[in-house]
Amino acid sequence: MKLLMMMMMMMMMMMMMMMMMIDDDDDDDDDDVGCDRFALEWSEVELERSEFWVCEDAGQVEVIVTRRGANSTRVTANIRAKPLSARGGLDFISSSEGLLIFAPGS
Repeated sequence: MKLLMMMMMMMMMMMMMMMMMIDDDDDDDDDDVGCDRFALEWSEVELERSEFWVCEDAGQVEVIVTRRGANSTRVTANIRAKPLSARGGLDFISSSEGLLIFAPGS
């Protein structure tokens, strides 16, 4: 969770730095020769929960991942199970470890 927050803060700082480099004169006139406008879009990928308590006979665990923000492009996220008291390979097998892909529009 802390890593996600740090990554989001870094993205926001990078966007602010990019905006500082852009001369924005706030007028809507098209008289700025050689100037073009652009917009920045981004998505957030968030886990509904990041920690689970599961009994050995539970079978599978549902992990809900939500995408928010711009959805016009493909977004990827790396997800892996981090052992806490459960031992990977002994107490659980992570079948969805790896790259999660949200297609455009999803």
